[in-house]
Amino acid sequence: MQFAASEGAQIINSEFGYLGDVELGRRGFDLFGEGPSHDMEIRGNKFHDMWMAFYSSGAYNITVDGNEYYNNIKYALDPHTATYNMNITNNYLHHNPIGVICSNSCHNILIEGNLVEHNTDYGIFFSRNMYDSIARNNHVYNTTIGIFVSESPNNQIYNNTIETTTSQGIRLQNPELPDDGLTEGNFVYNNTITNSENGIRAARSHDNILESNRFSDIEESEFRLSGGNSSIIIRGQHFDNASISQEDSEIYSYVEILDSGVIEVIEGERDGEEVQGEGEIYNTDIELYRRTFSGGDEITVNSS
Repeated sequence: MQFAASEGAQIINSEFGYLGDVELGRRGFDLFGEGPSHDMEIRGNKFHDMWMAFYSSGAYNITVDGNEYYNNIKYALDPHTATYNMNITNNYLHHNPIGVICSNSCHNILIEGNLVEHNTDYGIFFSRNMYDSIARNNHVYNTTIGIFVSESPNNQIYNNTIETTTSQGIRLQNPELPDDGLTEGNFVYNNTITNSENGIRAARSHDNILESNRFSDIEESEFRLSGGNSSIIIRGQHFDNASISQEDSEIYSYVEILDSGVIEVIEGERDGEEVQGEGEIYNTDIELYRRTFSGGDEITVNSS
C-alpha cells in the first residue's frame, strides 16, 4: 500500500496485514515516491504480518499514535531517509525483529510512551545520522538490545524502563569505519535498566553523557567499554557496587565521573556481590575522576 505525495490523510481504526515485499514502494504501508507525504495521522490501527509495517522516505509532520504492530518480517516502524517532525507515541510493538528503527538522516523524531516487547533484535534503534530526536517514557522488554544508537549524534534518551535484555540495555556505537555520522553528544539519563547482561555499553563512541541511570540485576557490568577508543562521561550518578569495565583490547578507552559526590573506586573484578580489597576515595564534586582502561580492566565503584 503506497501513499505517494499524500497530504492530510487520516488512517484510523483499520487493520492491515499480509502485505509487502522487498521492492521499493511495495514494502507494506509505504510513504514512498516523488514529493514526500506529509501532515498525516495514523491512529488506532493494527499492522501485522507485513514485510515492513511502516516505511517512509522524506515524510514530515506525521503522527503515529495508539497502533499495534506485530509479527512483521523486517521492522514494525521504519521512518527513513530524511523523515522529520514525526511523533511515534503510545503504540504497542511486539514480536517483530525490530520495534522502531529511524535511519538515514532522520531528525526531530519523538518516540514516547510506547510498549516495545518481545522483539528479537532491538527495541528502539537510532541509526545512520539520526539526530535531534528523543526517546522517552518507553517500556522496552525482552529483546537483545533495548535502545541502540549507531552513527547518530545529539539525541536525548531518558525516563525509559528497559527490562530483560540478553546483551545490553542501551548501546552507544560507531562501526569500525563510520560513514554516516558519529555517535557523540547524546544525553542518556534517568533510565531504569533491569535484568541485563550489561547496562550501558559504549563501542567506539565518545563524548556521550550518562546521568542518574538506575541499574539492578546486571550480570556483567553496569557500564561497559568495547572496541577501543571509547569514552563515557558519567555525572549525577549514585553507584551501588557498580562495575565499569572494558573488553580485552590493546586500544585505550576512558571514563570520566563528575558531580557524583564522594565515591570509592576499587581496582579489579567484583566477586558476585562482594568486592575484594579497599579502594581509593575521590570527591567528584570537587575534582573530576578519570580512569583509562586497556586490556580487559575493571573497577568497582560505590557512592560513600
